[in-house]
Amino acid sequence: MLTVIIQIYKFLCASAILAVALLSSAMAQNDEVISPIVGTWITQQLTEVTIEPCAAGYCGYITKIVVPEEILLQYGAEEIEALGEENFFDYLNKDPALRDRPILGLELLTLTRQKGPSIFEGTVYNPQDGETYDGFVEVLGPDKVMLNGCVFFNRICRGEEWTRAPYVIASEDEAANPAAG
Repeated sequence: MLTVIIQIYKFLCASAILAVALLSSAMAQNDEVISPIVGTWITQQLTEVTIEPCAAGYCGYITKIVVPEEILLQYGAEEIEALGEENFFDYLNKDPALRDRPILGLELLTLTRQKGPSIFEGTVYNPQDGETYDGFVEVLGPDKVMLNGCVFFNRICRGEEWTRAPYVIASEDEAANPAAG
């Protein structure tokens, strides 16, 4: 009887060790910590920028365009509305070869260095003036970041707060047929 109890005990110990090893392995594989900078952010002008991991570090892309008020006044709201956001191009880029790039999907942030847990440094492209600036994004909280573009050896910086876009949960119909939404 004692032999049976010892065998059961050994089996339970081996099973527990195997379970811990498998659980640790699974946790290590899924231990990707999502950076607080990853997500879709709404700018002060209500344009949306999605920041995600990329080969350089983190990259931000324009995923929804809201035309700035000064552009609407300059060119006319009706004319701009008639164009449609898929027809907005990077016309103000200083490099003439890049002026035919669509604004929708344009990479405007390339964040290559992280300083501490909340500051991400890199470059910021501003399609409103066609210039690229040194800059950084500072995480102010779970739903707020501050984008800063800098000049003069990072001595003069100008920034704006962005707010995390709310998560939209698709209905079962939308998930099954995304083209219909």
